[in-house]
Amino acid sequence: MKYIVVFDTNILLSALFSQNGNPFRCLTLAKIGQIESVICQEILDEFVEKLLLKFNFSEEKTQAAIQEVKVFSRLVTISNTKSGYARLLFHFDQILFKQRFWRLGK
Repeated sequence: MKYIVVFDTNILLSALFSQNGNPFRCLTLAKIGQIESVICQEILDEFVEKLLLKFNFSEEKTQAAIQEVKVFSRLVTISNTKSGYARLLFHFDQILFKQRFWRLGK
């Protein structure tokens, strides 16, 4: 059974800036097809905002990072939910994945 996971903005940023941590390892699992990554436009928008405004990425580098995430992630639409509720679900999914990831022995 392949796990379906949602990586939030913090995980995406951590993986981008460090190849030594669990976020990078988790994204690698998605890239090689061991898990399925799903993402929504709201997370992509927040990722773009952080890259441009907080980390001063160029538009070109930002778009390259977004394209890379889109290559290994399925874009989903969240409907009929409040933004905060959707964000809570993403964090809950992240916690569940971390627990499962550790049980698999990394």
